[in-house]
Amino acid sequence: MQCVFFGKHSIVAAIENSFLFKNRFEHHVSRSTSEVKSVVRSLSLAKQRFDSTQKPIGRFVLWFFPLLQTIVEISRERRGEDSGDKASAFLAYITEEIVLQIAMLADAGDEGEQLVRQFDSESAASEEIGMNINNFLTKVCALFVSDEPVCVLTGYTRHMIDMLSQREILLPSLDGRGVRGIGGPNCITAEILDRCLGRMKVWVRLCQSVISHEFPEWDVLASFSILQVAGNQRDGMTNE
Repeated sequence: MQCVFFGKHSIVAAIENSFLFKNRFEHHVSRSTSEVKSVVRSLSLAKQRFDSTQKPIGRFVLWFFPLLQTIVEISRERRGEDSGDKASAFLAYITEEIVLQIAMLADAGDEGEQLVRQFDSESAASEEIGMNINNFLTKVCALFVSDEPVCVLTGYTRHMIDMLSQREILLPSLDGRGVRGIGGPNCITAEILDRCLGRMKVWVRLCQSVISHEFPEWDVLASFSILQVAGNQRDGMTNE
């Protein structure tokens, strides 16, 4: 993740900090045949912002092919320069397993951000904390821990699997004298999927541990949500 997004030598930071590279990325996105129709101007990496982790990871997944095309061009046109070295290092680093893992992290980040956003406001309803935590844990367990992980059926992970399976992409080899492939039919093997899911299961256990320390007895509080009538009362008053 440091090599790709947040480290000193990350390629995403290099693109975000260059007006020329951002324009190149936007151009490739506009010509993309992806089912995602929105046109973005950048990867939206800003470490000082609250959502600076989730947004660039999500955009990396949604527009992976336009981003990859941009990085290949940087590696060729800026060979011997700092940005060219970062691009070449990224191309040598990525594999199907790495980009699939990033897609799963995008799914996880989406759920995590929805939970954390509940605490943004000082007027957040304390009686809803347990229910929100329960919803979060239920979703991430369904995504990554269940016998039939939902992440392979929908979301960022499914999107990445579909993109990689469409065709094989040729990338420069590590020595720069040849090519290597990434993607193609059946490129996501059961072994790759199991390893990625194994890491996400560890992440889920970490979430459960942190929640149990930060919100002791949250499950007891959540059990009282069946008695929650405040929302219905407000709706009734509005209707009257």
